[in-house]
Order: sequence, then structure tokens, then C-alpha cells
Amino acid sequence: MDGFYYDKETLQVLSTDNASTIASYSYVTPEMDEEDFDGDGAAVGWWVKGKEGEAGYEAGDVEFDAGQGFLGSFGKKEVKFTYSGQVLGGATELDFTGKVYPLVANPLPVDVKLGNIAVEGFYYDKETLQVLSTDTASTITSYSYVTAEMDEEDFDGDGAAVGWWFKGQEGENDGSANNEVWAAGQAMLGSFGKKSVKLTFPSAL
Repeated sequence: MDGFYYDKETLQVLSTDNASTIASYSYVTPEMDEEDFDGDGAAVGWWVKGKEGEAGYEAGDVEFDAGQGFLGSFGKKEVKFTYSGQVLGGATELDFTGKVYPLVANPLPVDVKLGNIAVEGFYYDKETLQVLSTDTASTITSYSYVTAEMDEEDFDGDGAAVGWWFKGQEGENDGSANNEVWAAGQAMLGSFGKKSVKLTFPSAL
């Protein structure tokens, strides 16, 4: 982790019920340890952010599911993450059953086209994946998905409608989004009112 200012910046976990912040994490870098703490390395690492903006308890052992996203608040705009660990082999299924507003991250170490992600339980007319602005956190792009079941029910049933689509202003699909790129590590905000969505990412290998 580089460039994180523990006293001003956070990673926020959002509620999958209402998208409010339910937990915030800060990070103390070695530079901040030297500047504001004892400089012996004991403060370096992740911490739960307290109510008054103070570091709470150590969070280095907190675990998160593959594909979980976070909302960053990086006022200094200098943050860099380095991920380490196991490379996912084979397809990776992310099950969001029962969740309304998950922040969904691309769990692969590579970019992937939306058209290469398999989808179950998505209701194109009611549900979206939203790209949030990194300046304001407002929605700048929304995608919907037409499953084979929805194609049979609401379209011609010939498979032509199956896939990702840009969601128009009036809730209408507005052009294919199958070639849109989902960057490695990027998160989108899901709006899954039916609570039955599953996404399967292809193998990164």
C-alpha cells in the first residue's frame, strides 16, 4: 500500500441492503508510522476506522469474499494497491443471492469483457450493474443483462437479445455492452432487487 493517509482516507464496506457504509478501514504506511507514531512498525497496517476518525482496532486479519468491492475515499489521490496471493484458476462464480446492493469487483488479475461473464438470475428490466464516478461516486454508466430465460419470455427467443446492454435513461436497453471492458479490481455497484444474481468470471489462466 502506498500513498494512504490514515487520518483522512478510508476504504468503506457498503451494506448490501441499503448501500450505506457499515464499516470503514484506514491504513498506516511506514511513512505515517515514522511521522505520527513510534516508528517501530507496530502501527503499520490496516485498522478499523473509529467513530471520531481515530484508528480503532487492528484489521489485518479481516477476511473478504472474492469479488467483494469497496468504496474508496482518497482525498489525496495518491493511493496505490499491490495485491498478492493466489491466482484464481478455472471459472469463478460470485453468488449474490439475497443481496440487493453489493459492490461487485472483478476478482481476476486481468481485464475482462462483459460478454465473457456468464450470468444467472438477472432481470434486465429491473436490475443493473452501475459504474460509479471516481470523482463524485455518482452513477455514470449502467448495464443490464438479458438471460436466455428473459429472451424467451420478452424477446424473440432466438438468442439475439441474450447478453449485456447499456441501460437507457428510461430503463430501456440501449446498445450492446458485450465488448465493454471490466478492469481488473474495478468494482461496480449492483442493484439486484430480485436477489438472485450469480456472475461467473472466466479463468484468468
